[in-house]
Amino acid sequence: MRKAKILAAFLTAAILMSHAAFSPPVLAAPAPPQIAADSAFLAEVTTGTNLLTQGADAAAEPGALTKLMTLLLCAEYFEKGAIQITSRITAQDSAVSGMLTPSPVKITPGETLTFRDLLMCALLGGSDEACNILAARLSGSVPAFIELMNVRAEELLLSGTRFVNTHGQSAEGQTTTARDIFLIMREGINYPLFTEILGTIDHIVPNTSVSPARPLTNKNAIMLPNSELYDEFTVAGLTSGGSSAQYSSKDGLETIAVVFGAGDGGAAIGQAKATLAFGYEHYRWVTPLTEGMAITALPLAYGVGTDAVLAVPEREVRLLLSSDITDDMLERTLRVFSQETGEVLRAPIRRGDALGEISFSVNGRELARVRLISGETIGMERTKFFIDKLRSTLSRGIGLGIFLCFFGILTLYFSIVIRYNVKRRRKRRELEPIRRRLIEERRAMAAESLTAPFDYFTEDGPSAEDASAPPYEACAGDDSQERASQEEDEEDEEQAEEDEYGGDDEYEGGALDE
Repeated sequence: MRKAKILAAFLTAAILMSHAAFSPPVLAAPAPPQIAADSAFLAEVTTGTNLLTQGADAAAEPGALTKLMTLLLCAEYFEKGAIQITSRITAQDSAVSGMLTPSPVKITPGETLTFRDLLMCALLGGSDEACNILAARLSGSVPAFIELMNVRAEELLLSGTRFVNTHGQSAEGQTTTARDIFLIMREGINYPLFTEILGTIDHIVPNTSVSPARPLTNKNAIMLPNSELYDEFTVAGLTSGGSSAQYSSKDGLETIAVVFGAGDGGAAIGQAKATLAFGYEHYRWVTPLTEGMAITALPLAYGVGTDAVLAVPEREVRLLLSSDITDDMLERTLRVFSQETGEVLRAPIRRGDALGEISFSVNGRELARVRLISGETIGMERTKFFIDKLRSTLSRGIGLGIFLCFFGILTLYFSIVIRYNVKRRRKRRELEPIRRRLIEERRAMAAESLTAPFDYFTEDGPSAEDASAPPYEACAGDDSQERASQEEDEEDEEQAEEDEYGGDDEYEGGALDE
């Protein structure tokens, strides 16, 4: 549990530090008015920028503003799904007993109300026992819920706050500051249920088994249209005694005002309204850049279908300025990385690639700086790139020398091959008549050998078998001689071809030239 508390406190500190790191500075802040209260604090919600500080860290008794922390925890339980808005809760005797001050909306033990009705009774009706009933239902007991309130205070870095009860009745050791109440309100407005309850004007709690219907009306006069303290820009708030906390929004400027020790409720609301009015009158948001806004087109080499890339801001830039800073006083400085290095910006370019920076300042004081990135992805035209690369290489002395050397070797090789083929064809034409004559001679010799008579007489005369047959008929049935003759002709042709191609070898050895 202790480690979880430390981790939560660390994460909260990191978030607040990140807000502070990126919070736009406020220039030429006007002198704030003197608020008729012991302490007062006004800050912008999104960045936490202080707009008015008057005893913001002075210790004060929270009173009914304690219920803001109770409401915050209830909204967080609801957001997590631990309880439904229509969940029915029965009041326990331990939750409603021991109250020092009678409640305007009395809830008796055993009475059952919904989660929403109990929240309305606590915040609109001022019911202190409703806070205890909710605490016992959500944490199992009131003391366990109070411990959770203090744990959450540590997580929100409320350095001057300690809770002793859930409702704010006077108790020893219970303390807070105007700055800490601002932080509670700032966290609470992140939950729709928180602002819904504080922003409700009228609500009727249906009748129960022990009570008729209860009509409730918000007593925060700054939100009531018929009140002279009405402020149309106030969205939600809570006032009790001389303390008040109000959340307002005008023209995109969200602020929270907190006052302590202003006298009575009416005076507290009046001082809170004056604090809010100071913010409306003297501060405004300026948005010189939005995400994706076209800033400039930068020249691009080898882009497919384009010769430029669009530079856009990485994020939106919002500046919180005092009203005496006019738009023409805002100076813009553009920085392009490729221009600084003297390099040519080349494709391919991916969406989101860093191209430069843009900054804003007033009178030499920088207010914001943001990266410029590519707003699109552009491919490379490779053919043009390689042609330019080759041209660039040839323009250099060493590159031209290498190219000419390679071209000369290639030319020499092809000239040798062409000369060899020409001489080879000439040799074949010269040997063709010789080849044909040799083939004809061999064919004639083969024909003569076939027509010559066979010497079939033996030394002692013809054999008995051969004597009875004519000389030529003796071998008429045997065609082996004819096949042999054909084979000889084929061999002669092959030999002639070998002689023909053998001339190449002679040519190569130099015999042909002789």
